[in-house]
Amino acid sequence: MELPESNFGFLLHDVARLMRKRFEQNARGLKLTRSQCSVLAHLSRHEGIQQGGLAEILEVEPITGVAEAERDRLFAILSAMKANLLTKAATGASAERRASHG
Repeated sequence: MELPESNFGFLLHDVARLMRKRFEQNARGLKLTRSQCSVLAHLSRHEGIQQGGLAEILEVEPITGVAEAERDRLFAILSAMKANLLTKAATGASAERRASHG
């Protein structure tokens, strides 16, 4: 009988588990769960997606009324993250221009 450690499926599952664990450790600083991060990732890739489409991608039931508030909060977080990235990019570009003309 083959040892679990040498079975490709076992190794793949174990690597995925370790990656989820590391991701959750890193996401703690954002005060978001892995599920919330997953929603944010899909929302950023599929801007304007409807609830049903998002639920289908995430393989969950369509969002209920209570969960809509959570979705709105995640949209707000995503918008803030985009604004922050744009601000950092603009600040970095300004600093580069000053350095090259300085």
